Parts: sequence; structure tokens; C-alpha cells
Amino acid sequence: MRPGADFALRQMRELVSIDPELGIYPDYAVEFVPVAEQSRRFCEERDADILVLGVPAPRGRWGTATHLARTTAQHIVGQATCPVLTARG
Repeated sequence: MRPGADFALRQMRELVSIDPELGIYPDYAVEFVPVAEQSRRFCEERDADILVLGVPAPRGRWGTATHLARTTAQHIVGQATCPVLTARG
């Protein structure tokens, strides 16, 4: 597994709690690929009900990272075959 993947998986598991009474069991996955191009394939292959996408917090004086992240997130939302939840952090 790529460095950082274990950390990302732990964070996802902490963020999304499991309630057995609801009958919802998340399938966690971390991929280091060009997200905008792969999101549709990723959702279709897993028959995903929802895609949770981490968006980086702003950096620098003008928040350039946020602008670029929004552009990528907008592309993903437009291409995804399921609802997309974005979380900034």
C-alpha cells in the first residue's frame, strides 16, 4: 500500500461511524490516481451509493489550492454516477 494510504483509511473510518442498526456498512478505499478522470469508473465498479471526497483546505494568501480543488471537485461531481459529499480539511 502506498505511503499515506493507511493514514487516509484510518481518517475515513473515524469520520464515518458504523451503526449496525441502520444496516449500512461502508466500503473504504484509497486510490492515488488522477481523481477527476477516474471518479466515474471508481463509482461504477463499486456500485457506490455515495462518494466522499476530501478537498484540501486553502493555502497561501489567495487560497489557490482551494480554487484548484473546487475545479476538480466540480468535475468529479459532474462525472460521478452517485451523489458526492465533499469535506474540506
